[in-house]
Amino acid sequence: MWYDFDVGRSFEGYVTCRTCDGSGKAYTFSSVSVAVIYFIIFVFGFLAVFALAYFFSAFRLEANPWVKDVEEMQFLFNPMYFSWLFYVDRKTWVKWNTVISLIFTLLLLAVFVLSLNANQDTLVGWLIGAALTIPFAVAWYQNFESLFDFLM
Repeated sequence: MWYDFDVGRSFEGYVTCRTCDGSGKAYTFSSVSVAVIYFIIFVFGFLAVFALAYFFSAFRLEANPWVKDVEEMQFLFNPMYFSWLFYVDRKTWVKWNTVISLIFTLLLLAVFVLSLNANQDTLVGWLIGAALTIPFAVAWYQNFESLFDFLM
């Protein structure tokens, strides 16, 4: 089956199930709808991982007030580095956590998608959703300060 970017020729509907050798029917979505669904999942996953990193860094900073007095801290194998960076240089902290959150989200959902009995529309939808998530993460990084001021 060839993939067609023409929305009018979508492959949405019931098809014969490949897993059960044709004894049942499975519902498939078009790749456009799968891409939108995966993009929404990617955005929520990215924001959840980023929020978890934010609250984890804030909690560790409050639990260890001595970190605020440290002038310079080394990155390599230091569990308090991101808490220190959270206090000292928020923009660099946002940059690092944007990259880490994006990579973690893409890898986690890649494992999830590859574990499914995915058809071509699912894989293409995952790739399009991942490609749309990268500009979202860049825009999140560039506008984090104004978003943070607006939300808090």
